[in-house]
Amino acid sequence: MIRKLAVGAAFLLATAIASASPVDVVKIVNFSCPVCRASEFQNGVIKDAVEATGGRYVVAPIPEQDGTGAREEVYYASRSQGVPIADAVKESLFRGAQDMGQPFSDLTQVMVWLQGDLKPELHVDWQKLTTEAGADAAKASVGKAAQMTLDAGASQLPTYLILKNGVVVTSLDPNTVNKTSMAALRAAVIDAVNKASADKQ
Repeated sequence: MIRKLAVGAAFLLATAIASASPVDVVKIVNFSCPVCRASEFQNGVIKDAVEATGGRYVVAPIPEQDGTGAREEVYYASRSQGVPIADAVKESLFRGAQDMGQPFSDLTQVMVWLQGDLKPELHVDWQKLTTEAGADAAKASVGKAAQMTLDAGASQLPTYLILKNGVVVTSLDPNTVNKTSMAALRAAVIDAVNKASADKQ
């Protein structure tokens, strides 16, 4: 009897997982945004929920209206060197912009800051990072994130775009949740991910 129940439970779980659809989440941030920085601690929980559906969780920084996009281009370029380096670059850019008042007005300023701020044991390939940050792919990533933000009508950052089959189905930010609690925003994002995944359409 116990074995039958166990087998039945395993079958139901496998069926539920198989019937769920992958859902992606793109988190739009800005390195000068204090709320965006404060929300970083909950990335792991949301990422776990997204990956449980078979989807991807992506942090996508956009520049300020008068920004050059240099710091964002460096971040996008850093992702080719792996998650630990990309995360360290992201944290450093938040710190430089908000704690140290770094202007980051061009690629040289961004690279000088990072080389002085990041730990040597990360083994960043600085030449590769500089080259890729100045390439078209990095600029295209910034442009794509900015366009997605405009298309979603985002009113406040961070904005979480929930995508299914490459199409944005929900956009959530502190204004849409109507609460200042990070926990409430996190819960709303995870709930939207689960609902989108369960939706058969």
